[in-house]
Amino acid sequence: MTLGNKALMMGPLAANKHLVLVFQNAISVTVLNGGAVAGLISFERVDRRQLLFYVWDAAMLVVQLFTSFVALQHLPVATTTVVRALAIPLVAWSELLVMGTRLPASKQASAAVVMAGALLYAREDLVGQSSSQSVTGYLFALFNLLAYTSNALLDRVMMSSSKQSAAGMAMYTQALSIPICLIEGALFHSVSPSSAAALFGGLDASHGCALLVTGVGAALL
Repeated sequence: MTLGNKALMMGPLAANKHLVLVFQNAISVTVLNGGAVAGLISFERVDRRQLLFYVWDAAMLVVQLFTSFVALQHLPVATTTVVRALAIPLVAWSELLVMGTRLPASKQASAAVVMAGALLYAREDLVGQSSSQSVTGYLFALFNLLAYTSNALLDRVMMSSSKQSAAGMAMYTQALSIPICLIEGALFHSVSPSSAAALFGGLDASHGCALLVTGVGAALL
């Protein structure tokens, strides 16, 4: 998934991130609904409270994916993966604060080691050979990390108080993210159906495959 997004951000779609989000999530929603029709997965109906949760979750998903795209434009895949690894201790410590989940000392120590390793990895970029590219990349990677942690914690809270399946949560969130991206594109990037059709109609085979694979991958995450 990360490698596919990196390939997309190195091509003509880098300037149209909102449209990449639309197509990826549309592919993912199609795959999930196909799985439901085939009887492989199931969705539960949502009430008004849950709908508000999914709208917020979708907005955070858009922020998460957009910041990931920008970070991948400025940083190697390995670096963005190391920063994302920080989500493990951050989510665990957030659960401790919000939900009172207790962590044994061994897991606390493991989380601290992950944090220390990521900081040591980043030190060379930010201190040893600092550049505006690295600083920009790390800034967006940090925003991505915060959005991811927020979504993971909200999903954890929702799963603990709802009968909705994980596939259902993914489908509703990704479906709601599509109009959010379209509105943002229309308001700030003058996106129209004709411009979107022209952009994706002119894609070469490699970028088209990357878009398809990342869309399917989004359904499986």
